[in-house]
Amino acid sequence: MARLHIYPHNEPKTDLHIVADPAALKALAQALTSAAQNPFSFERVKLHTSDGHEYTAMIVSGVSEEEWQHIPPAYATTTVPAISILEDYHSIKKELNAVSPTV
Repeated sequence: MARLHIYPHNEPKTDLHIVADPAALKALAQALTSAAQNPFSFERVKLHTSDGHEYTAMIVSGVSEEEWQHIPPAYATTTVPAISILEDYHSIKKELNAVSPTV
């Protein structure tokens, strides 16, 4: 089980903390490397919290300059930023779940 927690900074000039086991760091590193090699990449990594709950880390490198101008800093909001590639993913996932709930 690859366990990883990311504790975001909640105001400017504060630290972000990543706490992880080696398996999680390796999986995250592979996804980050893959995303860095393709300017329009979308990578996903299945990880777990310390209590065993699974979640997906989404790494997006396909963000337009216009989208960057409208993305609020991570400490300014708790919602997912409006990035077209993420919106497309969530829309497709929702449609697939309507057809087959196991997707």
